[in-house]
Amino acid sequence: MAQSSEYQTGKILNTGAVQFRKQNYLVVDGLLSKPLLGMVYTYAKRKSLNGTMLLDDGQVPGTPSCYGDTVMDMLLQLFRPRVEMLTGLKLHPTYSYFRIYQPGDVLKAHKDRPACEISLTLTLGFEAAQAWPIFFEVDDQPVPVDLLPGDGAIFRGTELKHWREPFAGTRHASVFLHYVDQNGPCAEWKYDKRNAVRSRARRMLARAGGTVLRPWASTGTASR
Repeated sequence: MAQSSEYQTGKILNTGAVQFRKQNYLVVDGLLSKPLLGMVYTYAKRKSLNGTMLLDDGQVPGTPSCYGDTVMDMLLQLFRPRVEMLTGLKLHPTYSYFRIYQPGDVLKAHKDRPACEISLTLTLGFEAAQAWPIFFEVDDQPVPVDLLPGDGAIFRGTELKHWREPFAGTRHASVFLHYVDQNGPCAEWKYDKRNAVRSRARRMLARAGGTVLRPWASTGTASR
């Protein structure tokens, strides 16, 4: 008999996995902590300013974006065990994608392609008067979710419609880290059908020391 894709500690699913299964999304505060948070935000801003990011994003045209960046792919690998624990699923990484949103940017309501079956959107930093919410459509109703720097939302990208309304600030950096259920219908999209996920940013991780992620005592359950 095939094993279930949901794994348990004893016979009790963690509360995050129960909530994720019920509403198809899960919000976790303080998922990425200092000093790595500041390092990655600085890296993202510099990359957008030095002209090495693409401007042909189909969903947010003209906004700097990057597929499969090595630093963001490091985060993709780093967070996989945490996302597995919080969802109760065994996952394959597929790809990372980050944007530096600009004034007036809008992310139109959409669902994602199969490689984005399980997604983590993580706020790296912003220059704005307040957090810029991502909206999820739950039971035909819009649910706004505010994410401060370091906060993340895990959601079923292929099932949950999501969007952002016009951005009123100056800059907003966020990264999408995408995964698929190893035992689900999208498993063939492992590595986004590439040979592997690149991750050559180990020195950055080493410099950040042992406090890259906060202890599970403070981040292991859903905050909202």
